Amino acid sequence: MAARRVARVWGRAAAWALFAGMLVAVACLLLPSWREQGSKAAVARAAVAGTAGASGRDWSAVRREMPDAVAWLAVEGTDIDLPVVTPTEGDPADFFVTHDARRAPSWRGAAFLDVRCEPSGGQLLVFGHHLGAGGGQFSDLRSAFEAEVFSGIGGALWETPDGARRFAPVCALRVPSSYEPLGLDETAGDPVGECLERLLSDARVTSPDAYERCERADAVLVLCTCASVRSGQPWRTLVVFASRAL
Repeated sequence: MAARRVARVWGRAAAWALFAGMLVAVACLLLPSWREQGSKAAVARAAVAGTAGASGRDWSAVRREMPDAVAWLAVEGTDIDLPVVTPTEGDPADFFVTHDARRAPSWRGAAFLDVRCEPSGGQLLVFGHHLGAGGGQFSDLRSAFEAEVFSGIGGALWETPDGARRFAPVCALRVPSSYEPLGLDETAGDPVGECLERLLSDARVTSPDAYERCERADAVLVLCTCASVRSGQPWRTLVVFASRAL
């Protein structure tokens, strides 16, 4: 009898230990999501419109939450409606690959502007994650080089403290990670026109009036993300937009 009681006690202890282990495992799985929800809540608070910037957005509120924010990006037909940050002096160029918009370490990273670009300039290259489990900033764009996906992508709104610009989609590409979309290290000629011409020539899919839009363009916006179902693969999706100032 005593042996049976001991066995029951040990059995219950093992069951409780297993239950506790399951709780810990679930918490570990959910912790990134909880942190992400907290980050999204902060972003939502910062997105409240105000009168501080020429675009109508309250940039003082945005930068209280995210001091490295330089723009706000929204793309019709997707869930993209978020701040764009840029590394500050002393940061590595890929700092926001592993940090969120509030500079906290995060495997989800943040949407960030190439350090060679100016937020109000004519060439804008923005990187954002696509994660295998979903939830990356630019996951909606992963397959944009496919015609049926590209056709559902609408215009992009790019807001900075200096004002807002509207961009129209012109093409999408699937390219190696070594592909240089903008030629940002080149200074001769017409940088916007030349890069749009090259992007169009390499495109998998284009809008019906892509060439007309590009002929009249004075700014180009390129959004870059992973092209593969699994993250970390050597292919990228580029979605290209062209604009004239509002």
